[in-house]
Amino acid sequence: MAFTSKNLRFAVMKAEGTAGTPEWDLSATFPADADFNNRIYDIGVSPQIEMDEDVANIATGDHGELSGLSGKQACDITFSFPMHWGGAVATAPNWTKILQGCGLYENAYTTTGIGWQPRKQMDAETLTIAVFDMDLGGTSPDAKVYLFAGCVGNAVLSAENNGKFMVACTFKGKYVDMITVANANIPEPTGMQTPLAEKLLNATATINSVSQFISGFSLDLGNDVQPVIDQSETTGYEHFYIASRKPRFSCDPLQLTIATDDVHARVLADSNYPITFVTASSNMTIYIPRAQLLPYSLAEREGLVNYEQNYICQRNHNGSAAVNASIPNEATFEILQGARA
Repeated sequence: MAFTSKNLRFAVMKAEGTAGTPEWDLSATFPADADFNNRIYDIGVSPQIEMDEDVANIATGDHGELSGLSGKQACDITFSFPMHWGGAVATAPNWTKILQGCGLYENAYTTTGIGWQPRKQMDAETLTIAVFDMDLGGTSPDAKVYLFAGCVGNAVLSAENNGKFMVACTFKGKYVDMITVANANIPEPTGMQTPLAEKLLNATATINSVSQFISGFSLDLGNDVQPVIDQSETTGYEHFYIASRKPRFSCDPLQLTIATDDVHARVLADSNYPITFVTASSNMTIYIPRAQLLPYSLAEREGLVNYEQNYICQRNHNGSAAVNASIPNEATFEILQGARA
C-alpha cells in the first residue's frame, strides 16, 4: 500500500496564458523542470467542495437520508518563501511570478533595478499551481498531485528579531483535479537562485525621515480575493481575482523623545508620511510614499517602552500632488531591487 509523505511535498507554479485555463492537464502535459524554480516552505492545501445536504432529506417515512449534491470546487493553497534578490539588480528573482499572482506589477528600471508595485491591471493575473505529494518509498515513486487553476493570492512580507525577510502567501484557486503522476513525469528542481534571503539586521528604517529602532515589521498587501463564478465550468469557477486592496504596514519602534517623533500628534494630524526600509546589502528597499498612522498602543520590549504601530498605505498621488514622480500615481508602495536610476 502506497502512503504519501508530507515532508516530501512540493509545489510548482506557472503564470497562465489565459486566466483560469490550466497550464498542464497532468494526463498528457506536465510541469517542466524549469517551472520548478521556487524555494518555498510549509505548503498547505485546504480543499473546499460545496455539498448540498438538504436534498438528501427525502420524505421516506423514516429518518434515513439519500444522496447529497456536490457543487463548486475551490481550494486555499498556503506557503511561504524567503525574499532574496536576483543576484544582479536587473535580474528578476524567480519569486516574481508569485508576487505577480498577488497583484504586483514588475517594473524594470532599465539596467538599474526592478520595482514591484500594486496596480489594478494585475487584478486577474492568475497562476496554475500543482502540489505534489510523493509516494513513500520505492526506487521510482509516483506522486499524487492536486491541480489548481485561476489562482490569485495575498501576501504578507515580514521580518522579526533581525532575521530573514519572509513572504507568507495564501492563494485561492479552482480545484481542477487530483491525479496520480508517474515518476518519469515528476519535475526536478531546476534553476533555483542561490542568493540568501535579505535580513532585517543592519537595515535602515525611517518614518517621516526619522530613524527608528524596530525588532520586526510586516507589509500586508491586503488583497480581497474573490471568485468569478461560471456555471458552465465543471468546478463552478472561471478564475479568481483581486476585488479590493487595503495594504497595511505594521512595526514596533521604540519610543523616542516627543521632540524627535511626536507620535500622538502624527495620529491627530490625519496626515501621511513616507516610510523607507533599506536592507544592509542595499539590494532591497520597501518604500511607502504616503503612510497614515492609525491609533497606536503602548507596549514593552527588552524592558523599554515601544509603540505598536499600524499604517494605512495610501496612493502616491493624493488628488493634488504625487509624492514620488518615479512611481505610478496609484502605487501605495513599492518593493524595489537595486535603484530606480
